[in-house]
Amino acid sequence: MSAQSLPLCLFFSCFLFVLDKRTDNWLLVYSPVPVGCIFLCYLIIIWAGPKLMAKRQPVNLKPVLIVYNFAMVCLSAYMFYEFTASSWLARYSLLCQPVDYSDSPLAMRMARVCWWFYFSKVIELNDTVSMKEVKIIL
Repeated sequence: MSAQSLPLCLFFSCFLFVLDKRTDNWLLVYSPVPVGCIFLCYLIIIWAGPKLMAKRQPVNLKPVLIVYNFAMVCLSAYMFYEFTASSWLARYSLLCQPVDYSDSPLAMRMARVCWWFYFSKVIELNDTVSMKEVKIIL
């Protein structure tokens, strides 16, 4: 291995193999591959979608979008509450805070809300797809 490729190998070994063992069995966390595949599919849909939908009629998904947006607002409110409560109870600093890798209930509570935040970003990829690709009538 050359000296030039060593930093790249170290980066990937840290990125792929230094994991939080508490979250190994959680959805989309055990490896970057599932989210990478989801994002790749997203990019393909964004690229190919307008070509496929060019001659199609718009779809009326207003009731579905109302439910979806309401659910996302509820999820955001829940995450705000959990982040605030977890950080307040753990006496987190507003500056730099080390990660608590223990199995304590408070540390697991923060880990779960961080996962929900991460998962919400994956869910929010649907916004662009639904607006751009389906030609929604609002």
